[in-house]
Amino acid sequence: MARTHGSKRYYQVLLDPNRACLLEQLAAECGMRTTALARELLYEAVERRVGGSAYRLAEAQDHAIKRQSIQNQVRGRTQP
Repeated sequence: MARTHGSKRYYQVLLDPNRACLLEQLAAECGMRTTALARELLYEAVERRVGGSAYRLAEAQDHAIKRQSIQNQVRGRTQP
């Protein structure tokens, strides 16, 4: 079962050393952190598996949650 971190889910993934090295090289070439590239690649794989419309709906819902979270932060900072 995945733990939560705010509204996000936290997963731990163990990678074999040589393929992890390839991922690190790709991330460096892209100018990205390794975890950011891994997240992007994972989202692309999920989109291919579940289909575009279902993925776009989930993505839109995630963006709405993020916007609401930002609004809550701003509201919290402006209140005494």
